[in-house]
Amino acid sequence: MPKVISIGNQGFEDIRKENRFYVDKTEFIREWWESGDSITLIMRPRRFGKTLNMDMLKCFFSNQYADREDLFEGLTIWKDEKYRSIQGTYPVIYLSFADVKQTNYADAVKKIKRILSDLYQQYVFLLQENCMTEMQKRQFSEVSPQMDDVTAQCALQDLAHYLYRFYGKKVILLLDEYDTPMQEACVYGYWKEFTSFIRSMFNSAFKTNPYLERAVMTGITCTIASLAVAVRAGHHRNLRKNAVAGRAGLLDLYLVVAAAGRAVYLIMRVNDRCALGRAGVVRRQSGHAECRHRDIARQHERQCSMQSVSHFAIPFCYVWSSLFLRLLYGFAFTVLSIAWGGYRNGYILPKGAQNS
Repeated sequence: MPKVISIGNQGFEDIRKENRFYVDKTEFIREWWESGDSITLIMRPRRFGKTLNMDMLKCFFSNQYADREDLFEGLTIWKDEKYRSIQGTYPVIYLSFADVKQTNYADAVKKIKRILSDLYQQYVFLLQENCMTEMQKRQFSEVSPQMDDVTAQCALQDLAHYLYRFYGKKVILLLDEYDTPMQEACVYGYWKEFTSFIRSMFNSAFKTNPYLERAVMTGITCTIASLAVAVRAGHHRNLRKNAVAGRAGLLDLYLVVAAAGRAVYLIMRVNDRCALGRAGVVRRQSGHAECRHRDIARQHERQCSMQSVSHFAIPFCYVWSSLFLRLLYGFAFTVLSIAWGGYRNGYILPKGAQNS
């Protein structure tokens, strides 16, 4: 039985367990890990597979998936013994802001607090261990949907600290759709106060977190303020040969060719309408001439019909020529956009830079 394409499925474990069709992107694990970046920010449009690849990272590194080699057997990353040895060996904190779409500041912060509270419930077993002091246990219990803003802003760093004490290893932090609440804040007019709140949270979780091994953030936008938050939190880098997001040249190609195609289409519509208008003018002129000079009406009719046919032929001929122009413009813009995308991502380097 052939494999089925599970459209919309963002769970790596489900896809592998059910033997669904999966494009192997595990090479991204190696590229990201060997890059040495403490914090990686990946920005690509929707439906580029960001969430699925974040879930893949969680399944590979999380100690909750220890001894789950069945999920990666037959994939590229499993051919390397080095990465076999680190699979399932790190504490991983995974959360998503995809559902934070509130229309006011108070509800947005409340939603984030609920997400953090649900995240803490996954690690409630830590309260039964001897890895935490009494004060830390009280701080752990204070994390709830009713907690104050300062507790929420420190929650991710505190959780990383608790996991570090329990497992003896620094944590990997995965934050999916970090910018969704920022988009809502921008649209509904509470941008200033919300960015103040989220900046403190990101600073605590990413920049000044001594218990952080690596982190990945994904989103679809790169505004000045959100980029500033990410830069303050760590290093911003678009990975070369990024298997998770595809090539930036593809996005350039789509935008440029779409815009060029639309412009050419509008120009052709205007030209066609002008041609049809000229044909209509000829018809009206011929009608007036027939009324004024009935004796030579037939001669005018023949002449004008020939002129009308010739004018009507203009749009149809133009259609055929416009198809050629569309192909020509499309080819030219495709080559230029691919070249620009390759240059921007480092695939095409200027002379003298190949060895740099």
